Order: sequence, then C-alpha cells, then structure tokens
Amino acid sequence: MIEHDFEEARDSTSLEDNFIDLSINLSQQWEDRGKNIDDWKVIVDWVANWTNLEKDNFLAEKIFNIFIEHNTEFIDFNDQTKVKEIVTNYLQQDEQLLSRLSELENNIINNHQYSPNRLLEILQKIFNSEEFNREKYEVEIGELEKIGIIQCNSLKQPVTAHQIYQYIIDIDNLSQRLKEEEQNIQSVVNAEQNSPKTTDIKSTNGLRPYVQLFRILTTAVFLILGLSFCVYQLTQTEEEQKTALKPIPTTPCTLIKKQLRDISMVEESQLVDKRDMLIRYIDQFLTKNDDSSLDRICGQEQLDIEFAKLLYLQSIRLAGSGYFRASPMIRIDDDITSEYGAVRCLCLIPEELLDSEPDLEGVKDKMTEWQTGFKKEEVEAELMKIQSCPAANS
Repeated sequence: MIEHDFEEARDSTSLEDNFIDLSINLSQQWEDRGKNIDDWKVIVDWVANWTNLEKDNFLAEKIFNIFIEHNTEFIDFNDQTKVKEIVTNYLQQDEQLLSRLSELENNIINNHQYSPNRLLEILQKIFNSEEFNREKYEVEIGELEKIGIIQCNSLKQPVTAHQIYQYIIDIDNLSQRLKEEEQNIQSVVNAEQNSPKTTDIKSTNGLRPYVQLFRILTTAVFLILGLSFCVYQLTQTEEEQKTALKPIPTTPCTLIKKQLRDISMVEESQLVDKRDMLIRYIDQFLTKNDDSSLDRICGQEQLDIEFAKLLYLQSIRLAGSGYFRASPMIRIDDDITSEYGAVRCLCLIPEELLDSEPDLEGVKDKMTEWQTGFKKEEVEAELMKIQSCPAANS
C-alpha cells in the first residue's frame, strides 16, 4: 500500500524518479521503527522542498537518514520550524556535507574573477528572497550558479540550490572570513612595503685603504661608461632613430597587467569608476601603438582575454544601470563624460575572441538583446558613432 501511494506521486507530481525510489526504499525502515507512515509522507514533502530535488540525492538521503536514525526526537510534525532546527543541527555535524559546503564557500571567498563581496551580497539577497534587478547582477548570478549554490531560470528570481542551505551557510561568517583574509593580504603588502631596503654591501670599516680605493675607481669606471652610453643615445641622428626598432613599452604593459589582475579587489562603490579609467587607459594605449592586441604589443599572453572579460563585465553593469552610451554619470568625477558606455565596451572586444573564447559566447546575444529591447533607439544611435563593432555583427 505504501509503495502504491508513492508510485502515484511519481505520476501526479514533478518529483524526480530517483528521489521517489529513495523515499520508497527508506519508508520501510521508518515503518520498522513503529512510526506512522502518514508522517513519512509529510517528511517526503519537506525533504523535496528543502533540497529542490537534486539529481544525485546526496543531501536528500542524508536528511531522510536523520529522520530514521533520530526518529525519537521528532515528536510534533505540525511544527516544521522545530523539525528543521533538529535536522539542521545534525547536518552541521556531517563531515561529508561540511566538506562539500566548504568547497562551495571557498569558491566564493577565493574567487579571482568576480568580487567576493559582491557574490556574498547577491547570495544574501537570494537567501532572503529579496526582489532585485537581475540584469545588474547577471554575471554574479551566473558564477554562483556555476559554483552550485543557487539555481535560476529566465523567468523567475534565482533561488538557493537547496533551500536548507540557507539555514546551514552563515553569510555573516563568510563575510568575516573574507574581511580577515583581505586584512591578512594587506598586512603582508604593508610589511613588504615597509621593510628596509638592504644591500649585500658589507661595512668598509677596517678595510685596508687600497681596497677602498679600488672600489672607488671601479665605481668611477662604470659611471664613465654609463655616461658615454647616454651621450651616444642622445647624439643619434634623426635618421638612425627612424630606422631603429620601436621599443616595447615595458612599463605600461607591466602596469596594465597589474591593474587587470587587481581590478577585482577594488571596493564595490568604486568598481565602475576604476574600470572606466582602466578601459580608457588601455584603449588609448592600443590606439597610440596602432594595434588592437595587448598580447602583440606587450609580448604576453592572456592580456587580451582579461581585457575582454573586463569590458564584458563593465558593459553588463552599465546596462543594468541604463548607461548604454556616453554619460557623465558613469564616472565619479563629474567633469568627465565617459565615452565607454555599455555599447562601446562590447564593441571593443575583438572578433577573434568572440569566436574562440567560451567566456564570451554571450556577447553577441547580449548586443542583439539591447538592439531589440526598450533602449534600442539609444543603442542604435551609439552604434552609429562607432566605426567598427564585431559584437553587433550577426
């Protein structure tokens, strides 16, 4: 009779088959302990709701076993809050689950592609079932879904992958961990900056006079050679300078590489502003060198893709705030009107990256969405000003 009831659920509800099989198999253990099968049916509904019917049933099986192994603690099935409290308490002692949760949490705290603070911010909103602008947090939502802590679709607000995670994962604790890690990193940086610059030169006290004289003469020779080289460089003819190979601008390349790496660590309130300044700097640098590739100019790989990802993230954020074209509101310093609205940011991404990089697969679809959306006139007007836009080519 029990199996028949649950088999009916297989046909009449959206419960996953594996979940139904698991609940049927474990229901007999519940009955063997002299428990009411009607209570088990309530448990099945609760567990289905708490776990969102995960496909591997890892969490569902653990919760079912808690009910079975600690059945004497579950007295009043009318008090779901109390029942959930007991279940949560045992889940927080499960080493396998804690290991899985620790991996999920570390993927947020140690995330190098997106701001961990912003990931925690949107996760808190999802845990609290708050309404928010999905487009503004689109990339963060995608990252949290990839991590496996939330799930979403195109119609509704994102939800926690497993509802009961909301009672196990402590956002405040994660925020404190992140704060401590940032402080530790800053302490190391400060220590390196404040450490005295030492040299390997030993004291000359007690050295014989001719040894000191030798050092003085050696230093003088090097100075003379250095000055001679400088004079030679200054006296090169204009023709020689024209035929000389263009030197690689090492300092700008190093600066760009560092800023692309560090941009995710910028305070959330300053992120759009700092990104805009970096985009402007790199765009002007590329124009000055008459090239569209940082990798070619700097002789380094991955700078192009990192810049493209930066442009994509900035464009999503700007579009979420309605800044599709140049606007003085993008930058904090009011006297500057940023040229780099959402449209221009996407247009700066080279065609070859759009066709080859999985992380940029959505760029052309995003531009098409804007061209057909409620701001289409504004988007088309901005595209008319831009000489070339690979992202707008179908």
